[in-house]
Amino acid sequence: MFTYGVKMTVSKPLPTNLIDGLLANYKKPEDLIGENKSKFPLEELDKMPMRSFLALIPALAKLVNDLEESTAPESIFNDVYQAARIFEDWPKNFHTFLGNYAVKSKKINVHTLSLRKHFESLYQSLFKGPSFAKDINFIKSEFVNFCLQEWGDGIVDNRMIGSEGKQKRYVSISELAQLVGARPVTIKGWADKGKLGFKKIVVGNQTRYVGDANLLPKPKESESKIMGDREAAAYIDLPVKVLSELRDSGVYVVEYYLKFKNGYAEQDLINFRTRLLEKSTLIDENLIDHDCVYSLRYVMQEIRFRSAKGKADFITAYLDGEILSVGKTSESLEHIYFKKSEVNSFAQQYRSRLNSEGGIISYSEATVLIGCDYGAIMALIDEGFIVKAADRNSVSLDRKSVEDFAARYVGLAQVAAERKTSSQRLVRLCNEHSVQVLTVPRKEKGTALFINRCDCTHLVELIELYPSRSERVAKNKLVLNDAPSKLKRYLEWIGRDSYGSLTGICSPTQFQD
Repeated sequence: MFTYGVKMTVSKPLPTNLIDGLLANYKKPEDLIGENKSKFPLEELDKMPMRSFLALIPALAKLVNDLEESTAPESIFNDVYQAARIFEDWPKNFHTFLGNYAVKSKKINVHTLSLRKHFESLYQSLFKGPSFAKDINFIKSEFVNFCLQEWGDGIVDNRMIGSEGKQKRYVSISELAQLVGARPVTIKGWADKGKLGFKKIVVGNQTRYVGDANLLPKPKESESKIMGDREAAAYIDLPVKVLSELRDSGVYVVEYYLKFKNGYAEQDLINFRTRLLEKSTLIDENLIDHDCVYSLRYVMQEIRFRSAKGKADFITAYLDGEILSVGKTSESLEHIYFKKSEVNSFAQQYRSRLNSEGGIISYSEATVLIGCDYGAIMALIDEGFIVKAADRNSVSLDRKSVEDFAARYVGLAQVAAERKTSSQRLVRLCNEHSVQVLTVPRKEKGTALFINRCDCTHLVELIELYPSRSERVAKNKLVLNDAPSKLKRYLEWIGRDSYGSLTGICSPTQFQD
């Protein structure tokens, strides 16, 4: 008895008649030149030990039968037939089989980028568990080639590629960023816009992307000067964060990829500057009514959009023709002019849209809503009670986080100001009467103090019930200085004798003759 296929649980007799037939007609691969019409990998198979070859055949057959849900009776002849289908026209048919296997596996493992998870059964059956795994490196190599060049539903780990230096076609955002010399956030912007054939795969609570490197435009070697962020922004006369936002969104076109470099190619900046200037008509300076227009520089530096993205959207709208320029007085971006009314309207609509979407809130608005100062807001951010706006270029806060905190807490300093007392006194009252105080450390010295809004009424009662010394003195002065008290003290004073003793108040009849 001979057991072939280490994963088989049933022993099968050695097919001596079939083996005898194979051996009787066996020829070396070099003798089969011109005869291998089925394009089997004869040279690779010839290098395999017979035991490994006989174990491989049923393992391949089982994978094919499971994929096709075959009900054919189990036999050595069926195993050889199914294995031959994989080896025929090598490696094309093998890749076709893997493609079909991947489609079926994807229905089960749709929430993972792991190659091993998608091909778990196949990998275990061929490359991980069996004793013949060490003898089928040519099959594993083609499996890796398929995953690198044709699969596209995940990322092949570099450890699986080994030292062969095979090029990946399907890559992650960070890998693609390295290929083109751009920042990962720029590549993610392309992915969000559906460029480069990115596939969106949800893994848990995260969205991951797989990009096709073959769709990359051929990079151009930039012979022009490479500028840093600030130098490039000054060169094109736009704020640093606005230029960065335009590049990340794809509005600023990067044609001269900077492999392994950061910054901006001068030629790309020139091209973008030309696009901006071409959208405006050259007019005479005397035709500009400066009371009714803003320059592009003023819009970028002075108009409040609450985020760099808002200003970048304004530039985009200008390039798309949604915002029209009244003209330019020179070939300089600072001399492109827009109507004040249109600029103000665009900025207001942008801010309103952010608010209506539950977007952002300014720091000053947050201080009023919560009842604290700017330093306390920074302390709340550092401790995670409120968060900054999701837009990395925004100088605002996430509105929902601020509103949620303000609905629960109020700044103790605001309560103290309203009751004309000190925060120290309120803290003492809270500690003495078990009113909980939220203490948040500031970056500088001191702490930011907050209490639950539901405790405000109780704290006000404590303030009135336990007045401070100055409040007691003021109350006593107020009582002693009212009209009845003054009259009483006066009558007592005139009723005293020369020695200061009370003699009573004389009646009018005592002074009659």
